[in-house]
Amino acid sequence: MENTIREKLRKRLLISREDLLAEVREQVSEAAELRDEGSADVADAGLTDDLREKLHLMSERQRERIFSIDAALEKLDAGTYGLCAECEEPIDVHRLEAWPEARLCVACKQEQEQREKARRGPGQGTL
Repeated sequence: MENTIREKLRKRLLISREDLLAEVREQVSEAAELRDEGSADVADAGLTDDLREKLHLMSERQRERIFSIDAALEKLDAGTYGLCAECEEPIDVHRLEAWPEARLCVACKQEQEQREKARRGPGQGTL
């Protein structure tokens, strides 16, 4: 992979990381406001609990994405960025441009998804 492409992807990863951290900080602030406000009645309490749960789920997904971005940045530093974690073949640059923290090439990602689908069984798709 060319150095210019590698550096372009590094910048995108760093920007994505900063954006995610800013979102998490905002959510932490919102959660603190919810905690401090308290709830006036049972309906408000249910809504507040629902919002807290949504904030928790969002922050969990964001945390996982930050870990993925950090792993990609470490691979960039180690010189192993862009290699599939399964087959160790180069990941297509178009895939990396679309999803810079991609760990798997298209073929291995499809195999992984097929294994997960088979493990879930019929009628157990995701929403």
